Amino acid sequence: MRTINRELEPMPVVLDPAATLTHAIAYRACSSPNSVKKNVYGHTDVRNALRRLFLEKCSLCEADASKDGVIEHFVPHCPTRAELAYDWMNLHWTCGNCNNRKRKKDYKELRPGTDIVERTLLIDVTCPHSERAEDMIWFDKHLKARPSIKFSTDRIVTLTTEFLNSSQTISDRLTTSNEMGMFIAESGCLEEWRSIISISPVEPCKRPNPVLTNKALQMADRLYYLFLRETNPFSTSMQTSLSDRMGIQTEDIKELGRRYRFLHNLPRPY
Repeated sequence: MRTINRELEPMPVVLDPAATLTHAIAYRACSSPNSVKKNVYGHTDVRNALRRLFLEKCSLCEADASKDGVIEHFVPHCPTRAELAYDWMNLHWTCGNCNNRKRKKDYKELRPGTDIVERTLLIDVTCPHSERAEDMIWFDKHLKARPSIKFSTDRIVTLTTEFLNSSQTISDRLTTSNEMGMFIAESGCLEEWRSIISISPVEPCKRPNPVLTNKALQMADRLYYLFLRETNPFSTSMQTSLSDRMGIQTEDIKELGRRYRFLHNLPRPY
């Protein structure tokens, strides 16, 4: 789970409040949720904007949502809360699996005596917090999501970790982590990375073999590109896995990749 900055993607014109007011009024006047204008909040411009904003990943579990992604109303809309159907701030991009599981009553707080959802009991990664989502939740060595100490009694954070720990989601994270571990093992560069990272610029006599170093830099670039970039599935938990299992920080791998691209005059996309 990663924090998303809404300011990076302008609100699509089709969702301008002045343009959607008529739709919201008509929806509020009806008794059926089916009267909502799906072609408005589901407009191509909205879909594309959400894909870009969430980097083609699920806003909740970070799985690849480039193929099965759907537009998700973070707080469910209904005729009584018609404005939520077209509210840009309420629209997320999620995978089909999370979209279905989020409908459970466990993650909804209802208005007393009604079936109207007052709020969703999960972390809204697009809502400004004093803390980032990445700081509210951490992943243990089994890649299970856990509340950070500061939020150990927070109901929403606790429910979010529960949501993120479905058997399928954990399995997907472990599969990706194992693929990353296999890549590192096959590269044969782990010790070289540690050596390069630990060497100070004022210690030239201890610098590694230049041939080995070039390969290590290249493999670091590939590692970051394949598993650790924000655009990669489960990148937040993979960064934790790299640190816990290998004792290496993502920023160090990123810097080695940058060094490789600089030395070989290659484009630097990150």
